[in-house]
Amino acid sequence: MDSLNLSYLSNPEVIGKKLLEEHSSHHFFIDGKEPIFSLNGEWDFYRSEGWVDELLDYKTLAFKKVIVPNSAEMETPEDLIYTNIDYPWEGKEKLNPGEVNLLRDPVNIYRKKFVFPKEFKGKEYRLRLEGFETAIYVFLNGHFVGYSTRLYVDSEFDLTPYLEKENELVIYNFRFSSSSWILDQDFWKLSGLFRSVSIVAIPEIHLEDIDIKSDLIHSFKDGALSIEGKVSQDCLAQISLCKGDKTYFNEEIPTKNSSFSLHKEIKNILPWSAEHPHLYWLTITLKNGEQEETSSQEIGFSHQEIIHGSAMWNGKPLFIKGVNRHEINDMHGRYLPYADLLFDLELLKKNNVNAIRTSHYPNDKRFYELANRMGFYVMDECCIESHSRVQQANGDKSQYLPGSNPKWEKMALDRASSMYERDKNNVCIFSWSLGNESGGGENIKKLSNYFQSKDKKRWIHYEPEQADPELSAYVSIKSFMYLPPEKLEIYLREHPDKPVLECEYEHAMGNSLGNFDEYMRLFRKYPNALGGFVWDYIDQGIVVNGKLRYGGDSNDVPNDLNFNCNGILFSDRKEAKRSSKLRTVNAMYSPLQILFENDEAFFSLDPNHTYKDFSLFLEDLVNGKKAKETKIIWKGEEKLIIPYEKMPNEHIRRIRVKNKLNLSEVVFDEKRAFSYQSKEEEKAMQFVDSYRYFSLKDEDFAFIFSKFGLISGLVGIEINGKEILSSQVRPTFYRPISDNDRGNLFALRSSIYMGISKWNAPFQVKQNGQKAIFAYMVGGLGATAEVIYELKEG
Repeated sequence: MDSLNLSYLSNPEVIGKKLLEEHSSHHFFIDGKEPIFSLNGEWDFYRSEGWVDELLDYKTLAFKKVIVPNSAEMETPEDLIYTNIDYPWEGKEKLNPGEVNLLRDPVNIYRKKFVFPKEFKGKEYRLRLEGFETAIYVFLNGHFVGYSTRLYVDSEFDLTPYLEKENELVIYNFRFSSSSWILDQDFWKLSGLFRSVSIVAIPEIHLEDIDIKSDLIHSFKDGALSIEGKVSQDCLAQISLCKGDKTYFNEEIPTKNSSFSLHKEIKNILPWSAEHPHLYWLTITLKNGEQEETSSQEIGFSHQEIIHGSAMWNGKPLFIKGVNRHEINDMHGRYLPYADLLFDLELLKKNNVNAIRTSHYPNDKRFYELANRMGFYVMDECCIESHSRVQQANGDKSQYLPGSNPKWEKMALDRASSMYERDKNNVCIFSWSLGNESGGGENIKKLSNYFQSKDKKRWIHYEPEQADPELSAYVSIKSFMYLPPEKLEIYLREHPDKPVLECEYEHAMGNSLGNFDEYMRLFRKYPNALGGFVWDYIDQGIVVNGKLRYGGDSNDVPNDLNFNCNGILFSDRKEAKRSSKLRTVNAMYSPLQILFENDEAFFSLDPNHTYKDFSLFLEDLVNGKKAKETKIIWKGEEKLIIPYEKMPNEHIRRIRVKNKLNLSEVVFDEKRAFSYQSKEEEKAMQFVDSYRYFSLKDEDFAFIFSKFGLISGLVGIEINGKEILSSQVRPTFYRPISDNDRGNLFALRSSIYMGISKWNAPFQVKQNGQKAIFAYMVGGLGATAEVIYELKEG
């Protein structure tokens, strides 16, 4: 076998060896079939906890069978590591930026033996790896094919000189490399081949790259289309644009110097938006004699601009109602089956989410195709994060990575260019994000300059800009993380010149999302408020032997416990039965908001919607069960009167909204400012007094109070003679802490309230008609609290 140069692993300037040039992701066909030979499935696998030279003689290793794609740690769960900020080697060894300790760098060796089919013909054969972590060396039949740290996008190598009838493909995959230093994300530190592996047959004439730029013109009625293509050799290019049975143009143009271009204006184009994701099929057929290749791409037409600080999409205000989303499966790690991908987007669509941030790396290519079709605004984010390094620098920008260090420029720019070239033709992408939590520096500025040189239309995002004024000119959007509503409102009011985004907000860990409505009020009030992305979509626990693991469950030190479980869904993609997080997102993001109070209903609509998009129903519930449903005739009025129809027992009214566009349903409960029961119908309750106890009762209910002693206050509730209260009711000024409380030190700051909740006693008790009033001494500090029980029938 050819040699394996381990020095590449610690050199950030070595992105790859023999890597083929990045290009657009587009489907192409020969005789109606995609010439792709899948290598997914069963592979031989061996894992070493560090490098030893004996690994070069891979034929002597005790391989086992595994399935690719998958994260390697699913085979060795004792090696799972989760950290939020820290590098996994911190506190264990002293490494300089870019360095790895080979003796403690786990190595996965994958081997695939395959017979290459005779009918699979091409001029050139390329190995394509769509995603891995964090470095790979590739060998075919003993020959070195190439090296790559191009993580979450396609790495392609030329197999043509080495391919035989019977083949042995061997991949050495290292968990850590120089690329790990700017892969410091709040996530599991995994390795392995977690996306598809395949061989692509490249024909004699081939569309190597296609760059499609589309826009709306003439008051958003017509489309402007620009196409730049690169081909393997000069030929004739037939280009057509269709939607359904309609063909908008079909032209043949000759290529010149292995390239071609076409610029068209197209009448009466339907705009693309998340609400109305209209797409068109662009087809390019290359012809040279009997040789023919057909490529296809779904494209859309949209226009985005910033006017007086407001982000506009197709001439209307853009409102981002988004989530941050990791690619994670609780049984497979990074590998996300297509069924899960489809489930995620369908669920989000039905719950009024219209935008996704690919936190913090490019996603599976199929994600963007679905986002185009289903309608999601996508923030595509570079795989750059060095949170620990920034934190340790303590303001010393020379310590940032990639910062201004010239050794890290090439890797940073490759992360940007490989993402851009693969994803550039997806209409769903509204913003390129330069990375996450990596500080500032010249290399970050160069990333922005790169995107702006390639794409004048889409906006540039980078949240660390808000702490580094030098970066202000390099972003289009002002971005914050977890800026409290009161501070956000001040900023929105005082800085109207640029769209403002909460790229992370509403940290959905445990019992959370309590102040969602405060953010939504601001997003809907201020023209420069762009919206935000909830952190995040799904918990990131991993199942091992039937049990869910978080940080620390695999003897991983350092770790951050269960801080990676902060999703609106559980790790198995199920909604918590007792939690309302998903329902809260659905209601807060609903494009139709209703305030239903007494007999009045007030309506407000978000941009890109009309009243025709909705069906409304009034539901009367009696004792928790629906007794009646009435369709509400609404034609866009801001206010409707909805008369009350009296019903017996416990009567609740609500309005159910059905969205015809995304099939979502949202319920708005009535807020009552008064009782529907007339005063004439109220019945007085009987007062029964004794030395220590008294009660307020009628024929069905009894509320029993103790006047003094260790057990005092409300001590019993009887319904039809049956006691339902398990213990006395006392004043409580504290509550159980949640996961988010641990993070913000709530327990420490409010611990005094736990004490006064435990130690309090009444010193004065009054009964006044239907009222029972208890005055308590609390905490021995001279403070008092008054609790009033006012009882009414009805």
